[in-house]
Amino acid sequence: MRVYDILPSIMIRLAFFIAAAMTAIHFSAIEWGLYSGKVWIDIPLHFLGGALLGVIWLYLSKKIFSSPPSCPLAIFQTGSFALLGSFAWEALEFAVSELFPAFALRYKFYSFTVSDVISDMAFGLLGGVIAAMFYWALAARRETPH
Repeated sequence: MRVYDILPSIMIRLAFFIAAAMTAIHFSAIEWGLYSGKVWIDIPLHFLGGALLGVIWLYLSKKIFSSPPSCPLAIFQTGSFALLGSFAWEALEFAVSELFPAFALRYKFYSFTVSDVISDMAFGLLGGVIAAMFYWALAARRETPH
């Protein structure tokens, strides 16, 4: 079985599961006050966001390209997409915090410092790269005769 033969429906379900998990974690963390303590709940959320973007890119690339790219290129593409999405998210957080500060404070929709933005983007990139590596490892396992 080739890498691109992994069912797209699995990737779609995985994307919805990750998005639902992120939403549940975020609103639970707000309710339980986890953003105000020493628990870094923000980091796993940005990692999951990068993984979500990675799954989305892997799904889209299956639709866009007729043949699969090499594994290193696919990981680079997926990581780049996750990093671009992370940048867009941080820009959105900045815009919301400037335009609607009460909303941003209530729903913890902001980044405090440049180092926070960079770490958020780095964890988004890491999530995307790990999603791509997991995808390729799973595909390689499926291609190996048993």
